[in-house]
Amino acid sequence: RVSDRTAFFTVDESAAGATAVKLQVFNLLGQRIRTLVDDLHPAGSFRAFWDGTDGRGRNVASGVYVAVLSGRGEQVSTKMLLVR
Repeated sequence: RVSDRTAFFTVDESAAGATAVKLQVFNLLGQRIRTLVDDLHPAGSFRAFWDGTDGRGRNVASGVYVAVLSGRGEQVSTKMLLVR
């Protein structure tokens, strides 16, 4: 779930041990803008915040971006609108 620029995600408790989770932001051309999470996470709820910058810390333009969450062989995406 994405609210403003904060993504909330849950690692299922049925996951044995830590699960590799990756949360990335892409533009509509499919270019990766930034990786927000790329780590092992135990079961539980987590939050990641995107400050509207790319991987080098530069502000990106207003527009539509896609947040992609992947882990355990599954992938979920949602659109985000960045307004400056």
